[in-house]
Amino acid sequence: MTAARNGVLRLWSTDFENLKSEVNTGNEITHCDVNIDSTQICVLSGPSGTISVLDLESSSYNVVLRSHMDNINDIAYNQMSGKLVTVGEDYCVKVWHAETMEQVNEFISENDKPIRVVAQNQGLLGEGIKSEDSDCLAAIGFKSGFIRILDLE
Repeated sequence: MTAARNGVLRLWSTDFENLKSEVNTGNEITHCDVNIDSTQICVLSGPSGTISVLDLESSSYNVVLRSHMDNINDIAYNQMSGKLVTVGEDYCVKVWHAETMEQVNEFISENDKPIRVVAQNQGLLGEGIKSEDSDCLAAIGFKSGFIRILDLE
């Protein structure tokens, strides 16, 4: 097996004469390892913060873990939607399914760092917003002072 900075993972025959499989992960690969029965390859992509699994039997490639590429500034949980919202130093707002920890959405704010997030739980967003309208909302505060409301549904 060979892995490259350009994100290409190649599986070779033991004599390196035949290329058996090639996957372009789309991210720089910093480490990879084969499980004990040689049916799966675990791939760690450093700069993107992902861990993926290449299943050799089914030829499927699945990202099993994503993360922020820098420190997380704040996190909030919304009970009604069952989702977590994280904001980080990497200028990203990420929405996660709380039960499975699967990343649902990602928003990048290239010019304004998100620094605080508050999720709607039982009327916490304030007056003027009816509960039935705001059960799945999160308010995100940015360094510039802007506040954006995100509908988690």
